[in-house]
Amino acid sequence: MRFRTTLILLFILAVLGLTFWFWPELESDTVGEVDLLFPTFSRASCERLVLRPPEGDELIIERRDAESGLWEITQPFLAEADDEFVDQVLRDLETSYRFQETGAGSLADYGLETPRLELTFRLAGEEARRIRFGSADLRRQDRPDVFIQIDDDESVYRTQRSLFDALDRQADELRERSVISPRLMNVFDVQRLEVHHEGGLLFAQQVGGQWEIEKPVVAPGDNTVIRSLLSTLLMLQIDRFVADQSADLARFGLAPPRGKVVLASGAGPTASSVTLLIGGDDPERPSNVFVTIAGRGSVYSVIDDQGSLRPNVTAVVSMTADDVRDGRIFGAVRYVSQRIEVQGPGETHWILERPQLDWRVLEPIQRLADTPSVGQLLDRLDLARFAAFLADPGEAGRAELGLADPEITIRLTYGDPPREAIVHLGATDPAGQVVWREDQGTFGRVETAALGFLANGFWPYIERPFWTIRQNDVLELEVRVEGAERSFRRGESGWESDPIPPDAIEAVVRRLVSLAGDEVYERTPEQGLESPIARVKLTTEAGAHVLLIGAPLPRRDEFRFAALESAPEAKAISADFLAELELLVR
Repeated sequence: MRFRTTLILLFILAVLGLTFWFWPELESDTVGEVDLLFPTFSRASCERLVLRPPEGDELIIERRDAESGLWEITQPFLAEADDEFVDQVLRDLETSYRFQETGAGSLADYGLETPRLELTFRLAGEEARRIRFGSADLRRQDRPDVFIQIDDDESVYRTQRSLFDALDRQADELRERSVISPRLMNVFDVQRLEVHHEGGLLFAQQVGGQWEIEKPVVAPGDNTVIRSLLSTLLMLQIDRFVADQSADLARFGLAPPRGKVVLASGAGPTASSVTLLIGGDDPERPSNVFVTIAGRGSVYSVIDDQGSLRPNVTAVVSMTADDVRDGRIFGAVRYVSQRIEVQGPGETHWILERPQLDWRVLEPIQRLADTPSVGQLLDRLDLARFAAFLADPGEAGRAELGLADPEITIRLTYGDPPREAIVHLGATDPAGQVVWREDQGTFGRVETAALGFLANGFWPYIERPFWTIRQNDVLELEVRVEGAERSFRRGESGWESDPIPPDAIEAVVRRLVSLAGDEVYERTPEQGLESPIARVKLTTEAGAHVLLIGAPLPRRDEFRFAALESAPEAKAISADFLAELELLVR
């Protein structure tokens, strides 16, 4: 019996809870029908909104065109509309409900005799629709509704107050705050850039993701710098609306302007462009400058200083080609280079090439190259930049600058399909060294040490290991240190090395087969390799290999010169290895 009573009580509580929860909806049903405000409304097909306040100017907002989705204010002035505001209004019109008011009363009772606001909208191919807003419904504090009338219907309805609140704004509040709407274009949309100022014209185009300067010089552009410049222009926010449809642009330093910037995107039917005029300083806000969009007429005050990440607005219109040129001498070649040829002083001539995966020295000797060292070389070429650009000095001027008989010429093959960069280094003076990139016709100066290291030749790029021998392939070891000599043979059971422990022999062999030079040098008599302090011979089935150890490196006693007997290069090895060899012969 108790269980049945409990179930009955739970059922009654559930009914009461559901009744309480759905009471507002039930009450709405008792006072009138519930329906969408405009059941056939479509955001995509709406093309015009008209707002009429009880006093003041009528506000008209129209869709610019079907493709862009941009809206603009056409009355009482011409300006871009705040797209977020328009989207919100359209969403509200599409989703708002209406509740028919069944109570008796005059239009004045509902605030509709003189409406607080009237909205007219038009969908493509349809007649205009109208909604008139009256006073708020104060009877329901939990549901902030407002009284309305729709079209010519004399009935009074209620709808959510959020729609009225969204529309109840001043005209300036509905304007786009961006000087150039982000819906119109962004940094990556821009394909053409023109900057006009007193110094002339800067013209650049984007080709395959790379900016190219075409006027006043033909040169690669610096993508990072140009995109920063575009970011400055496209992220300009209006700080103050100054004038609309002004006939006196000269008063704002805009006729003629301080500078003019043209941004163009797309091609053919989808092409669009914006012309930004930059004028004088705003006397009311000293950190601001006046700007306008050509053909629009509105004058805005924008903050000139855009922060450390982007140039100032006024700096944009004083930029020259040198400011936006790619200052890299070779460009990004680290991972796409296939061949490096250097003609240095006198008869110095060397070539590195990567026919497949590994780099090789082809001239003046043939050796495997040291991959990390070549990588460091390419890193330095990647980082090499012009400190300043020079005008083409002509043939006579090139001779005077040492470019007719350059100190160093670098030919770098890179890319797919392969391209060749040809760079000549000429005369050096306190301002730096003259550089001529012949394939681009670019002249400039670099810091003296920027590329001079190439005169050191190919030795730093030779492979560091002395040989490619496996530890278990070594059959005999002969060691001579300062006249003391001993040899060891590997038998079936291991090294025959009495009284030296076999493990000690194996440790020396292990280090020998992995021995690599710290640095590589051209072999000279001063390195003490003609009369070495130590001589090590490794014998395998393939033949014998002899390592010579010579004098300490100048000012680096912790290293000694070492070389294979027949090799033209010497390498630096740690001097402590000599002590290990001495233990085998003493």
